[in-house]
Amino acid sequence: MHTLSIFELLSFNCSHEIHTLSFGPKFPGMVNPLEGRLFRESGVSHVKYFINAVPTRYIYSSGKELHTNQYSVSELAQVMEKGKIRGNMPLPGVFFEYQWSSMFVQKKEVYPSFVSFVTRVCAIEGGLYVVFGIVYYGFNRLVMLIKPPSDTG
Repeated sequence: MHTLSIFELLSFNCSHEIHTLSFGPKFPGMVNPLEGRLFRESGVSHVKYFINAVPTRYIYSSGKELHTNQYSVSELAQVMEKGKIRGNMPLPGVFFEYQWSSMFVQKKEVYPSFVSFVTRVCAIEGGLYVVFGIVYYGFNRLVMLIKPPSDTG
């Protein structure tokens, strides 16, 4: 059990920075939420990170597989004011609580085919055709309202 005197407790600093925290190699687009996390507090504090790790298999387009883990995190920070430190307060420090998921995630790297590219280009072109048609029709109606057709004949 940890024991701190009241003088040690008053000067205890739980400020920290997490440079890197991962559970295996990274794959493209992977985000580790605690990387670069900075906690600065001048008072006595109790910081607890609840981490849920999920096993992950990433399959590259070449067929090569990478087995790694992703995680999500929740955080609880309690800062104790120096004048209000009591005997029943939580132990000051930084704590990590891990939980492993029984589920498994599989991500696959897929590049769109040429047919998909052509379909998207045609959809954009069709959309532009419709929008320009609507704008042209609206402009024509506006001109007809401002300048009615003249009877020359």
